[in-house]
Amino acid sequence: MPMSLIAAAFSVLFLSLGKVDVSTKKFKVSYKNEHAFLYSNTKYAQALFIQLHILLVQVSFMKGEVILSERKKEKRNDDNHNDSFAPFISPNPVTSFNPVQRYPKIDKTAFISPFCSVIGDVRIKDNVYVAPNVSIRADEGTPFYIGSNTNLQDGVILHGLVNKRFPVGGKGYSIFIGNKVSVAHGALIHGPCYIGNNTFVGFKSIVYNAIVGEGTFIAYNAVVTNGVRIAPNRFVPPGANIDTQEKANALRRVPADGEEFARDVQRVNQEFPASYHLLFGSHRCSCGMPYGH
Repeated sequence: MPMSLIAAAFSVLFLSLGKVDVSTKKFKVSYKNEHAFLYSNTKYAQALFIQLHILLVQVSFMKGEVILSERKKEKRNDDNHNDSFAPFISPNPVTSFNPVQRYPKIDKTAFISPFCSVIGDVRIKDNVYVAPNVSIRADEGTPFYIGSNTNLQDGVILHGLVNKRFPVGGKGYSIFIGNKVSVAHGALIHGPCYIGNNTFVGFKSIVYNAIVGEGTFIAYNAVVTNGVRIAPNRFVPPGANIDTQEKANALRRVPADGEEFARDVQRVNQEFPASYHLLFGSHRCSCGMPYGH
């Protein structure tokens, strides 16, 4: 109960009854006419305690109602938040081509930003950073794998064609992205495809039906497709269309400044998962609403 409210209650009572001297067990009541009287267990003292007790009970009841109201409001908010979680990080829908629902498996050190979708049989490993507005949708082609320390930047899309996979370690994947891969803003990764470790995929590039060797640098607005296999450490120039194996074989090695740029992007994005975990605390977001505590 607020002390200011108790003080106000005493003030109102004392103005009506006079001044109370609590230095002894008796109450001294002085009126404006300066006449003093000593009372012991009189009706005035009893009235004071009764009125104060009633006031305390009333205020406590009011406080209890406020707390209960706040708790009900928090519960409604939690219920709404839980309801909002399922459509955005969820299993795949049951279809004729994917009759079994499979949930994403996300390492606790990975960070999934607000306004993202992660659907279906998706494995996200440790310290992965998924920036806002990323769509990882394994509802058709499946499964997806995203390796450790990989970052998917704002607006990246991952999707795959049904029943089209590349084998990795004895298992078929619609999309397999290795460790320490950077997929920059607005890029499209469409399965079937394989992207090796330490690869950089530039802004608004497209990788579809391709195998990309580790250490490759795909510059902005490039397209890699049509079943090509790119050897490790190759540089795909800005706007290039690598749609034949002949074009893929002609690619030169990644220049030093490209390697340095890719390392810098990795260094920055590897700090984000832990930093965002610290920023958000126990709350996680999907479509801007907390999910899963």
